[in-house]
Amino acid sequence: MDTNEFNSIVKSLDECSEEIGKVRHKFDVENLKQDYQAKTISSLRDITILVNQYDKRVGAAFDKIHTNFIEERPGFGEDFKEEVANSITELNTKEEYEQAIDIVTSIKDSILEKIDLRYSAFVNHIEKSEF
Repeated sequence: MDTNEFNSIVKSLDECSEEIGKVRHKFDVENLKQDYQAKTISSLRDITILVNQYDKRVGAAFDKIHTNFIEERPGFGEDFKEEVANSITELNTKEEYEQAIDIVTSIKDSILEKIDLRYSAFVNHIEKSEF
């Protein structure tokens, strides 16, 4: 084998090595591209899962609060009726009716104050809450 043939073979081998390097680089880039795409999709899925978990928790918390409110609501009317029944015995004269009207107004004001004390601060807090 002469020197020209040898140099030609070496040159071909160098060119092959260079092409193999380019192919390896392309494979590395393709693998990284796939890793990037997979990581992006996985990250979006994780974000969606966490947001959905908080959505469920917030919904459950508000459902519980609303259920408690619905259960308590009739109690205020019942308390009013009971206090009126216990406070007013006879209604025959003008004076008894006038006194009964004052008692009803007083009981109503007392019940309204209880309702405000029970719910006002909480509702104001919720209304002012922001993310």
